[in-house]
Amino acid sequence: MEKLTTIPTPIFNTPHITDLFSFTKNSTLFDEKCLTRALEFIALKDTHALVEHHSKNVVAITIESYPSNKQLYADLRYFTNSPSSTSLKKTPSKQEILKRLNNFPKSLYLWGGNCSGGVFLQKDLYPIEKRSLSPFEWKNLILQGVDCSGLLYEVSGGSTPRNTSDLLSYGTPITKDQIVPLDIVVWRGHMFIILDNRRCIESEELEGIHYTPLRERFNRLERTKSWSSKITSDSQYTIRRIF
Repeated sequence: MEKLTTIPTPIFNTPHITDLFSFTKNSTLFDEKCLTRALEFIALKDTHALVEHHSKNVVAITIESYPSNKQLYADLRYFTNSPSSTSLKKTPSKQEILKRLNNFPKSLYLWGGNCSGGVFLQKDLYPIEKRSLSPFEWKNLILQGVDCSGLLYEVSGGSTPRNTSDLLSYGTPITKDQIVPLDIVVWRGHMFIILDNRRCIESEELEGIHYTPLRERFNRLERTKSWSSKITSDSQYTIRRIF
């Protein structure tokens, strides 16, 4: 059965969604690094999903725009029946994407996150009654924040691949002396976005969203990695023109 997301919708790689947000010792929301590995991404509004089966409010789904070798799950209460036809999502202009990046709110890093403002329906679907939450727990309850590729996904309106593994070969490879605004620098596990010939923006685990002088960022990167048009090892990075 086809369904359509009504608002930004968390997509998980486990069916035990309620347990994730119990914030008890039995919760599996965080790994040993306090990263939300169970969260795959936030499907944007009007994303089509094929519901395979469900148990109460948890549905197993596939999403054509997010191919995965893992089984995906979501809360059925985020969905409505899919209409027979919907208009295609429009990719923002390069000028609009740059404007969004230059004015992006200070956000913490969230593994799987691409909704910087959070998903406030979470607090109604998974109420915490026994105690108040810490600021860190609250942020993770509403899934507020972005990871590195989630930043790009949010500002592009979901028109770019969601994960760095797909961005490694997305677009056209270029060299460092060819870069222009909105080119991306990507390697296995991370990426940043070129804003102009002086600055870049990225979301890192300890700092969240931050801007860095471009020369400084390349100097740090090239201490351990070298440029390649095609990634074949962890010691390489590539630069891609994607717009």
